[in-house]
Amino acid sequence: MFYHRQGDGSYGLGATVTLLNPVAPVEFFVSDQGYLITLDNWHNMGYGKVLALYGPDGAPIKSYELKDLFSEEEISRFEHSVSSIWWHKGPAYVDEDQKVLFISLDDKEPISSWMPRWGPTGRANGRTWFT
Repeated sequence: MFYHRQGDGSYGLGATVTLLNPVAPVEFFVSDQGYLITLDNWHNMGYGKVLALYGPDGAPIKSYELKDLFSEEEISRFEHSVSSIWWHKGPAYVDEDQKVLFISLDDKEPISSWMPRWGPTGRANGRTWFT
């Protein structure tokens, strides 16, 4: 559920969201405009919808599985455990303008250049997301 601050300082329900995650997201980010991005799935990182974008009304805009973001070869190079594929490590954050989500793919490099855009034509490392 999204709540918005009202003019009188109280909070009112803005939207109810049904997430694509089977249990819960591992991380989530909300912009001042009300967009929501969820990362990964609790207890099975790297499987299912690993990245999902929702509009201010709570409706899903776009979602991705690892195979939509990376080649099979790239996925095979990520660390695998019994239940998860550890495709990103380290920090993830939204930039100050709230237009780019930065995700660190490698814990040795604090910030990578992997930048899915919140807008309609973002490109990163030759990939287009959120179109």
